[in-house]
Amino acid sequence: GSLRDVEIFFSPIELNGSERLHAIIHDISERKQSEKIMALNEARLRQAEIASKSGNWELHLDTREVFASEGAVQIYEAHKDHLDYVAIKDFPLPEYRPMLDLAIENLLAHGAAYDVEFKIKAVGSGKIKDIHSIATFDPDKRIVFGIIQDITERKQNEETLKRSEEKYRSLIEMAPDAFFQGNAEGNFITINDKATELSGFSREELLRMNISELFLSEKLETEPLRYDLLKSGRTIKTEREIKQKNGETIQVEMNSKAMPDGTYQSFIRDISERKQAEKSLQESEIRLRQLNATKDKFFSIIAHDLKSPFNSIIGFTNLLAEQIKEKDYEGIDKYVNIIEHSAQNAMDLLLNLLEWSRTQSGRTEFNPEYVDSVTLINEAVKLLRDLAQQKSITIVKKIPHDAPVFADRYMVSTVLRNLISNAIKFTHPGGQVVVSAQQEATGLKVSVTDNGVGISETSQNKLFRIEESYSTLGTLNEKGTGLGLILCKEFVEKHLGEMRVESEEGKGSQFSFTIPKSGNQAL
Repeated sequence: GSLRDVEIFFSPIELNGSERLHAIIHDISERKQSEKIMALNEARLRQAEIASKSGNWELHLDTREVFASEGAVQIYEAHKDHLDYVAIKDFPLPEYRPMLDLAIENLLAHGAAYDVEFKIKAVGSGKIKDIHSIATFDPDKRIVFGIIQDITERKQNEETLKRSEEKYRSLIEMAPDAFFQGNAEGNFITINDKATELSGFSREELLRMNISELFLSEKLETEPLRYDLLKSGRTIKTEREIKQKNGETIQVEMNSKAMPDGTYQSFIRDISERKQAEKSLQESEIRLRQLNATKDKFFSIIAHDLKSPFNSIIGFTNLLAEQIKEKDYEGIDKYVNIIEHSAQNAMDLLLNLLEWSRTQSGRTEFNPEYVDSVTLINEAVKLLRDLAQQKSITIVKKIPHDAPVFADRYMVSTVLRNLISNAIKFTHPGGQVVVSAQQEATGLKVSVTDNGVGISETSQNKLFRIEESYSTLGTLNEKGTGLGLILCKEFVEKHLGEMRVESEEGKGSQFSFTIPKSGNQAL
């Protein structure tokens, strides 16, 4: 019951006076099956050629015949019957013909590899196509077997990619920031000219370096370069310090990101000037706050501290005038003492205020010279001895016979007067103030020590700060401006010296300052 393919040959014959039909039947099932397989393979080949935009061709040298597959015919866009040796030589553009002729000659004469790319002009559409062709030669059959492929799309993609890469490279080179591309280990593989300018290293030197070699090693210990963070896909922004080839350090801002190909890209910008500007801005802000505090303190003194003594003077002067008018002289000596005391406080306040305002405006001249500090101490003690006697306070001096320093006479005298008068003010009646001086390795140290009320640790932190406006009453309710110690500190620092305080509540205080030994420092 099976089906078979057969081939039948018929012929008429005469048999016993009658015509008969003679037939020979040949089983061709296997041949038909082979033809089907061959047709299927040819169909598959055609599909493969179409999909790959390729085709086969043969050149028979003796007959000059050209046989082309359907794929080749579609590439050339020519009718199969029109393909011959002369015709196909006209397909390539003229500029490629010498190269193709030479390639064929080398293939035929020497068996050299025939692997060429060229452009053709398609017969049908006139379209210019990019072609890749390879061929072999069978010298026995004198047949050239070749394969061609339409690579126009690939060439266009390559050209597009090339233009894209050139544009990408151009953008990188024009970028205002240094560009670094590296592998997962951090080794540089691409840089721009700005990177060499930023680091000071040549392009060749950088391409032999790792990104970690640019950063300060001590910084990397605390803030390592975390390549694993780049895998998050986010752009990681950090601020770091780079050590240039010349050894100088600059501050930079680094924006890094991991790429799909496993590399990373970083743009690095020098922010040293910006950081310096930020620092200057912060310093200006601090200075502005100080100036505001200075202004507030200035107006506070004018509005309150300076007003109070003049109110006392005016009030008691009026009272004194009334009593004199009525010829009532009883107790007027008390009023005179109060007026004198208030006037002296107002004068002290005005002097301090004037001197302080001069230092703030930079109008206080600094005139250092060699002076005997012992003489300055004796003058200050003598000036304030009466004030101490009014409170039965003893002033003790522990000073050498002479102690020359290179200093501004007026400033040192101002510091001594302020420290000694403060010690008298905050010492209880019957107490003691010690003024001492001693030469040390670095210079002269002068100390004023009292056994008075002392100062708490919290208040000590406010003593030399104008914005804190620290002032307190003396043991007999003496008033201060809070400017004296600030003025002292500024004068001492003008000499490049240091002002210090040691105190304990209820046990007294010691204020000391130093004047450096070297006259060059003061200059």
